[in-house]
Amino acid sequence: MLAASTGVEGAINAGGVSGSFLTISVAGLVLLFALWWLYFLEPAGEGLTRRRERSYLWGYGHYGIFAALAALGAGLEVAVEQTGHHVQVSPVTVCYAVAIPVGVFLVLLWAVHVPIVPRPTIRPAVILGGAAVILLLPLAAERTGPAFVIAMIAAVCALVIMVTIVSPAKRDTHPRGAEVEMPTG
Repeated sequence: MLAASTGVEGAINAGGVSGSFLTISVAGLVLLFALWWLYFLEPAGEGLTRRRERSYLWGYGHYGIFAALAALGAGLEVAVEQTGHHVQVSPVTVCYAVAIPVGVFLVLLWAVHVPIVPRPTIRPAVILGGAAVILLLPLAAERTGPAFVIAMIAAVCALVIMVTIVSPAKRDTHPRGAEVEMPTG
């Protein structure tokens, strides 16, 4: 957050407020809220209680999660600085400075919860598919510009949240421990 705030402050002081600047600022804010929401969608307390031997993997995995969030802040700062033309970097590089940390965050979020959560709230296909799409989006940056790509990265994260909330896993555990599909309707 500090790195992104520094970039915003620098752009405002330089008089570089533009449509791209506003789009990246709003998309960055949406992105940060979406990652926060995704993190707390997956409950870990019960799984950590039942699988204490796996708590070290969960705990140390957060170093990677925190590093990805710090890198995201730096990537957003680069994106904001580039809108004011203070940084001579290709649009693809700028977009990957945001996409790689977000993709790493999503993969690590999944990886730290897999060992402790028997039935993940966020389905693996949704979170890993979202990470794959996010890592492909910067390839369009030369044609669309960084602001559009960063907005799409935020939209993909919001879409992962919506898919998870709208269509939760409809499984229940049978008394013998076998999972069965719950009837709908």
